Amino acid sequence: MQFTLPFYSFLVFKANLNRICEMIEDEVASIHEAHIYLKKFYSKKRRCNFSREVIDALFLQKSQYYHSPTIMELAYSPKIACQISVNLHTARSLYEYSFGKRDPSLEILGVRFSTDDKSEDAIRELAYYRGTELIRMVRVMKDPKWDLCLLGEQQPFEEGKCYEKIKGKRIKDYFTLEDLIRFATNWGAPIGQDDFWASDQKMYCWGYLENDTLKSDADLADWEEWPQDLPFD
Repeated sequence: MQFTLPFYSFLVFKANLNRICEMIEDEVASIHEAHIYLKKFYSKKRRCNFSREVIDALFLQKSQYYHSPTIMELAYSPKIACQISVNLHTARSLYEYSFGKRDPSLEILGVRFSTDDKSEDAIRELAYYRGTELIRMVRVMKDPKWDLCLLGEQQPFEEGKCYEKIKGKRIKDYFTLEDLIRFATNWGAPIGQDDFWASDQKMYCWGYLENDTLKSDADLADWEEWPQDLPFD
């Protein structure tokens, strides 16, 4: 499969969508209490049929990598693996560590990767959590030079990969996008398959931004229009 966005950031849960949506709704309430402006676009009970092209078009339109004041998220169960759930977001989710607090046994895989190694913020990262405990993280990142970071004990999904430095081998090649896709698949998230990015079940879509990012009524109107093209039944 061909990844077309400049950057992907998402969480994968070994839990069904109903459980994840319950956690999201609890967290949404907490955000309201913290006086952060939030707009929930659709009920989690709505059904839709969508594919990776729909996701790419929507997020490419609005995503500004880490610099966007607006965070927009989708939660769905992939066609190819309906026993797991995906939380896709345009920036790092505010909920990343909250899910584990609500369920200490929940297994979470945090995935971040850019598709252009020449970009200033190029990165490839897998972070495996059980509850709030970080079990394993593998990351290569340009900051400003490429750096390799390994935390926790190596896991079976890494296939015994050796990360020892070898003379003449570039740091970014110690953990390639192909490695990331393969390891995520071994964990239970086949992100390299088109049907991972498609669903014919219910989907939860929402977005939020902080009050001080609203510069005008036009900004808010533009932001609220974002999900209208979603193919809901």
